[in-house]
Amino acid sequence: MAMNVLLRQSFRVHDTHVLHNKDYLETVCNEQMTYFHFPLASNRLHNFNDALTLSSNSPCTLSIVSKKTFGRYLMLRFALIGDLHYPILETETAAFKEARQRFFTSFFTDFLQTSADLHVSIGDLTHHGDLNELEQAYQFLKNEPINFKHVLGNHDVYSHEKQTVQTITTQPRYSHLETDEAVLVFLDSTREKKPDDWSGMIDVEQFNWLRHLLEHYQDQRLIVFAHHPLYNTTTRSDQDKASIVSEDPVHDLLANHKTGGFYICGHTHVHSIARKKQWTYIQTAAVYDHPAIRVIEFENGRLHTTLKACEDEHTLENAETVRHHVYKRETPFDIMGATTDRTQTVVLS
Repeated sequence: MAMNVLLRQSFRVHDTHVLHNKDYLETVCNEQMTYFHFPLASNRLHNFNDALTLSSNSPCTLSIVSKKTFGRYLMLRFALIGDLHYPILETETAAFKEARQRFFTSFFTDFLQTSADLHVSIGDLTHHGDLNELEQAYQFLKNEPINFKHVLGNHDVYSHEKQTVQTITTQPRYSHLETDEAVLVFLDSTREKKPDDWSGMIDVEQFNWLRHLLEHYQDQRLIVFAHHPLYNTTTRSDQDKASIVSEDPVHDLLANHKTGGFYICGHTHVHSIARKKQWTYIQTAAVYDHPAIRVIEFENGRLHTTLKACEDEHTLENAETVRHHVYKRETPFDIMGATTDRTQTVVLS
């Protein structure tokens, strides 16, 4: 069976930039191809839902095929991890080092093997914001054929300027991606080198960018990714320093976007899903407390989310060992929420 390839795009694995070649027509045989989701790696890719991809055995070549060839509708699928808090401690026992290596090797393997168009860390990938922590965490992602998006969390920028952190992440602080289903918006809600103030805020430059973006896409749904929840939306988001501060104008800006959408966040270490008017807020817990990957599927105005929880006994034991060394106490609140905070289907009107 032959298929018409409309566009080929070459890229370097784990590079955030897609290298665009000239459009040309090529015929390939699907029996020689391996199917997988196209990485949403470029803000210049505007018609993702018009395409399905297939790849040859080479990991560096993608071909985009019209979805009309297959006669079916494509959905967006995200694999999301909450606050990971990868730690390097001042004093580390051999047992801690072994547990850390075993846990993160197992967890990242599960994360990377979860099929998705976009793999997202919703912030606090590191615990102290140490560059060595960030580099070690990124070693698990090195040379993996996925599109990984790292939304900055407050812990990620405790020790260094954001520009320095970006030399490792190689990602912009904030960005957007247009698809036929929705506009994906990635925000930076953090304060730079402010370990005593872990609340969130949107700086003026970013706010003005977002305002113009929403004006341009005023009739389209949004899927917003940010580390901090909006104030008084999800569980614990009304507590001190647990959200973007209530006086931040971003609250009104998003609330007034008439088509609304979904706001996806972490920070509070609690699973929670809440609906207010035209917006649905999805919050995911910290990885140590509940080693799980939140899977989100969005298609034709319908979003379904569920948790892919780790069930391996040894991985759970290693997670508990690392968590104990990092926090030295039990989590003082319920992190699981109700069943509807973990799995839910939302249909936008």
